[in-house]
Amino acid sequence: MDTLLQFAGASGTGVFAVVTIALWVASIVLHIAFALAVYARAEGRDTVFVGPMLWALATLLGGPLVALAFWLIHMSSLSTSAKK
Repeated sequence: MDTLLQFAGASGTGVFAVVTIALWVASIVLHIAFALAVYARAEGRDTVFVGPMLWALATLLGGPLVALAFWLIHMSSLSTSAKK
């Protein structure tokens, strides 16, 4: 416990830094996971706008919002290709 308090510093800025880094790492892992899932789903299928690699890159940069757009365009009931 003393080590944790020493790491945290007197004002608690160390804890803030650790939490910030943990959130960044979680966000990076989430973006990578969504990008891999979108690529796996798009590979070998007809995609709208761009190919699977560009969808994966866009998801890597945009995260869950781009994955949601991919799902809405390709797999939801709003999709014209899902009705075929």
